[in-house]
Amino acid sequence: MKQIEKCLVCGQENIRTYYTEDGVGLVEDYYYCNHCGYFYQMAYSPLVEGMTKAEDLTPDEVEQIYGKRIKELELSYVDEQSIF
Repeated sequence: MKQIEKCLVCGQENIRTYYTEDGVGLVEDYYYCNHCGYFYQMAYSPLVEGMTKAEDLTPDEVEQIYGKRIKELELSYVDEQSIF
């Protein structure tokens, strides 16, 4: 299923894609914000969330604008090749 959700970091609306199975519940969940780089993903595993390279802003801009919120959420920066 797909639905629109606001980013926890910047508030931009993006598509969340998730899948459920009968008797199990949520089994896959994906969200990526191309504005600030916030993401989460889960596929038959614990949730992984953090920050990766944004398409709309430079890393310095993201840190300058959203650094406080990123610290509040205790998010880490990760290399996008290791998660996507």
